[in-house]
Amino acid sequence: MEYALIEIPSLKKKCVVETTKIKDFGQYNSLSKGKIYSYCEGGQIFKCIILKTADTEEEMNDSSKRIRRPKYNKSSLSDDTDEEDSQVAMMKQKRKFQATSKLSAKKQRSDDILRAYNIQRQKNSEGMRNKARESSEEHEESSDKENEQVRKVFEKENIEDRRNQESNVVTEEYENNNPEVIGETVNNNDDRIIYVDAEIHETEPAISKSLEIPPSDTPTIRQQENLNGDSETVMLTDVLKKNRQQANEIKKLTRKLQQYQRQSFIDRQERHQQQQNEQDQQQHHLQQERHQQQQHEQDQQQHHLQQERHQQQHQQPQQQHQNRLQNGNDDLHQITNPIYIGGNTFISSLEHTEAFNAYKPAKFMKIMSHAIWTPEHLALRAVRVQKNNLDRLPLTPQKKVVLIHNYKKFLIKRNLSREMMDVEMRNFNEYLGAAITSARKKVL
Repeated sequence: MEYALIEIPSLKKKCVVETTKIKDFGQYNSLSKGKIYSYCEGGQIFKCIILKTADTEEEMNDSSKRIRRPKYNKSSLSDDTDEEDSQVAMMKQKRKFQATSKLSAKKQRSDDILRAYNIQRQKNSEGMRNKARESSEEHEESSDKENEQVRKVFEKENIEDRRNQESNVVTEEYENNNPEVIGETVNNNDDRIIYVDAEIHETEPAISKSLEIPPSDTPTIRQQENLNGDSETVMLTDVLKKNRQQANEIKKLTRKLQQYQRQSFIDRQERHQQQQNEQDQQQHHLQQERHQQQQHEQDQQQHHLQQERHQQQHQQPQQQHQNRLQNGNDDLHQITNPIYIGGNTFISSLEHTEAFNAYKPAKFMKIMSHAIWTPEHLALRAVRVQKNNLDRLPLTPQKKVVLIHNYKKFLIKRNLSREMMDVEMRNFNEYLGAAITSARKKVL
């Protein structure tokens, strides 16, 4: 049986109890020390926290072990579970309301988008219907005009056919009602009318023969009548065909004109683009030629300068040697092997060797600066001309550049790190000032 040391916050007391009296003790572990458990005693239930557990009472009463008070949530000690349930229900209801409001808002947005799309689609369809209605009305007006012209032609033909039929009917009735032809002769003397049947009978065949139409001429006459009636229809149909052909030709011409305009526009664009590309290529070619020409000129200038320097390097030592021999001021250091250090500057090999064999940068600066300027000229100069040394001259820029260049070579020869080289380069003016002070001391 296990025992547990519990604390009842509501009673503010601690006691040792059996674990069987603690509800849900089977879920107790080192990670759930801050959990609130229920302790049953005398029919009452108390909220408690477990401070310590042990197998026996002796281990429980052992005061050498330290008891750590767990942290717990004071709100969990309240007995009002209905309030907690109501808060949980309110939170659930709030989350549910937020979810439903999001869904409704999303649905409302989709409905608004669909409604706007339908309105725009309806407007587009109405515009298309109006255009189709206008085109159909124009087509109907043109077809009505053509039908009116055809109707007038057919009415005219029907009127002429009716007239021809009426004239034929009248002649047939007259011939049927008057089978005999009566000739009338007038005598001027007695004004008597004599009806002579014999003469009529004799002359009747001749008259009928003269009035009869030859059978060979009948088809031609009918053909002429049919042709006269159909000629206008044929002419009208020809006119309509010609008009339609002209309209089709006009449409074809307009299409060809539009195609020609499009093609000409495309050709103009292509020509313009081609001209632009050619201009760009020409400019690029000119720039390349200019760059090559400038590069060639620079190369020639550099080659010319190198030749001049080479000549000066070969001529200047000889000239200096001759001048020194003429002046009689030759020493051993100046006679032996002058070395070119850049910038048309030469120093003796002894000074060059001493400078580059020096260990300290200040020593190198002193030897090299005295060799470049000589102590007499260096004593009259300053690193920076300020208010307190206005009587001094500034250092020659070309010789100063030569000194910096050889100083870098000296630092590289010493295998210094990049950081140390930066430090020594920052101390350049300080070392040069010390060398000028040393030159003044020598001269004075």
